[in-house]
Amino acid sequence: MQEGDSVFGQMILIGTGGSEGADFAGAQEIIYNPKGFNIHAVKNVYDKGAQGKQESIFFFGAYLNRKGCYNEDGISDVTKAVLEICYNRYILPISEDEMKPNIMKFAVGDTVEMKKNHPCGSASFIVLRSGMDFKLRCEKCGHEVEVPRSKAEKNIKQIIREGADV
Repeated sequence: MQEGDSVFGQMILIGTGGSEGADFAGAQEIIYNPKGFNIHAVKNVYDKGAQGKQESIFFFGAYLNRKGCYNEDGISDVTKAVLEICYNRYILPISEDEMKPNIMKFAVGDTVEMKKNHPCGSASFIVLRSGMDFKLRCEKCGHEVEVPRSKAEKNIKQIIREGADV
């Protein structure tokens, strides 16, 4: 909003932080040439690598004036605001199912079908030990292997128990 020689308002730059290959030319033009956009300029003491620009804009994060995150005197509760923003950005989008640990349940004696075949041609292994490491025996040739749980879980296609798939 412009009133006489002064401009008031809130400029919002969204989606630029950390975007690989993002073009910041428009934002840089506003930041380093505020008078060209009729924005109040301040002495550039914030950015040492300002490409020789003596003036800049003053900006602050939205967390400084987030609705419901300031007291009766109008003082921002920055900690509450940042926690709300982080919660909304990182926690809310995660479903309850995604928050549950994805741990496969194995029992000694289970047969597991692997995504890739053993060199002998079989993809079926019997679980001899489960825990942080697995000990598996190839059903065809009897070769035994020990693998970390993370690698085993990544390579298992399905667990086969007596008469049922899990």
